[in-house]
Order: sequence, then structure tokens, then C-alpha cells
Amino acid sequence: MSRFKEIFKDNKKVVLPIIIAESFTVAKSKTQIALDSGADGIFLQKAGSADFAEVNGWAGELRKNSNLFIGIYHPEQRPVPIFQFNPKASGILADSPEIREITPRKGEYSIILNEANEIKEAREKSSWKGLFFAGISLRNEPMVADLEKLSQITTKYVDVIVTDNLENTQNVRASIGPDFPIAALGVTLENVGEYKNLVNCFITSDIRIRDFVSTVKAKL
Repeated sequence: MSRFKEIFKDNKKVVLPIIIAESFTVAKSKTQIALDSGADGIFLQKAGSADFAEVNGWAGELRKNSNLFIGIYHPEQRPVPIFQFNPKASGILADSPEIREITPRKGEYSIILNEANEIKEAREKSSWKGLFFAGISLRNEPMVADLEKLSQITTKYVDVIVTDNLENTQNVRASIGPDFPIAALGVTLENVGEYKNLVNCFITSDIRIRDFVSTVKAKL
């Protein structure tokens, strides 16, 4: 799918469930349920630990003869080897863009970009044309010292910033302005309305896909 219709321009609010499956057959079935319920695409995740090659193959199969957005979430592996592997997915979701803050007790705050630059270089060498989603200050990542600065730098390394709590989402949006796309991870039916004017995308778990996707779509 060409840059996901130029970063969601045809549909400002998109819903992308993470499909967790132990086999391609299950992944295909859950993907169809999600799409029938109104999802705009999906991210694939292999249940348990897995070799990236397997889930990459699933993405390739699901994308055959279609324009579906089929992304991959593979938390066991850094983005660098993923891009080196020639992804067949429309998007890659990572917990972090690997931009590191240094906050010594004495001395000035600084940001280390070595690992982020490695990711950028691997992506450029791969000629991959998909969308790179990466999180800022997610619950499973280290606490961020300067969210405003980190958010602004991250826009140079990813296509979509991912957040997973309301306060951080508000602060990231204030830091990067109204136009850069943000995806909210782990939104519930109870709080989706609070994110409505802050984000462009909702990434959800695949629990109760049918009810969740259709209800969120109705609220948007």
C-alpha cells in the first residue's frame, strides 16, 4: 500500500489491530475478522518467540494481490536486522526508535543517535518503502527526561510516533505540532474519546477484535 495512502490522508483516523497468532491459518482468519469489522489494516505478531522470517512470510502471503496495510510487530528483534532482512510488510512497529538520552548527575543533557542512525541507514539500504512506527516513552521503556526534545528529534527517524498513555500523547502532540502522525497504543473503549483529537491512528490488541474495531470506528 503506497505509503498508506500518504499517511492516512484519505482517512484521518485509522484502526490497526495487532493480530497475535501461532500459525498462518489463525493469522489469516483473525485478519479477515478485523477487516470485516472495519479495520484499516493490521500488524502481525507471532505468538511466543519466533524467527522474523516466519512472520515476514505471513505478511508477504497476506499482501499478495491486495493493497492491504499489513504491518509486523516483532518485539524480540531490533529494527536493524529487520530492515536488513528485506521486510515484506507495509509497516514495521517497534517499541523504540533507539534514540538514547544521557542525563548525568553533572553536566549537560545530551542525546545519543548512534543506534537510531544505524536503523535509518539499514532502512535506506533496504529500499523498503513501508511505514516505520516507533514508540516514545512507552510503559516498557526507560523514563524520558526531555519528552519535547525527544519527540522533535524522533520525527526525523520515524513515519509515525507511537504513545501509550494520555498525558504523554498530549505532550508529544504539543511538541511536534498538529500535522505529524501519532498512533495511540492500547486504547480502550472507555478512553478512546480522549485521544480522538490528538492522534491519527489507534493500535489495539486483537482481543475481541470484532466488537472493539467496530465500536471504535463508530466513535470516530
